[in-house]
Amino acid sequence: MSIEDPTIAINQVYNVKNLLTLISIIVLTFSVIFSKASARHAEESQRTQLFLSLRDRYLKIRLSIPSSVYKKNYVINYSDDSWLHVEQYWYNAFDEWYATSNLNGGKFKDLWFDYFGPAIKFSLKYPAMVKVLDSMLEGRVSFGGQRENFKSALQALYKELDENLRADSAILTNARSR
Repeated sequence: MSIEDPTIAINQVYNVKNLLTLISIIVLTFSVIFSKASARHAEESQRTQLFLSLRDRYLKIRLSIPSSVYKKNYVINYSDDSWLHVEQYWYNAFDEWYATSNLNGGKFKDLWFDYFGPAIKFSLKYPAMVKVLDSMLEGRVSFGGQRENFKSALQALYKELDENLRADSAILTNARSR
């Protein structure tokens, strides 16, 4: 085989290089698209797992709280077993707030604003629930050094409630830190 014109051979090599470059670009583009789709799927899986885990814990805690706690005239005392169950509820509420608002760069804040926050807001209607929360927020519990931030999130929920529905709370109505 003889090459009569070296320019043709050079052009053929150049065309093959261009074709390989084009193929590489196409493969790279599909890799990026697939990678982004996989990342979105992984984030949605994390979001779902977080939601289900927190929801499962809430349901177990909620079942342990006596129904009397949800009556407006129920008076709760520190020595009552129900006090411990309500404390567990508020620790779980903190976990819901912290996990959705602070972990993973706050990527799951929508879970707090769309689901967990509104659900917790209704607990702020019950005097026994709020009495235990006030005790915890007064300084007895640090909430992992996040007490003031958690308190601010709860104050925002408290303000959203109709004034006639709110249980009395000097801590949640006071916007300044203690």
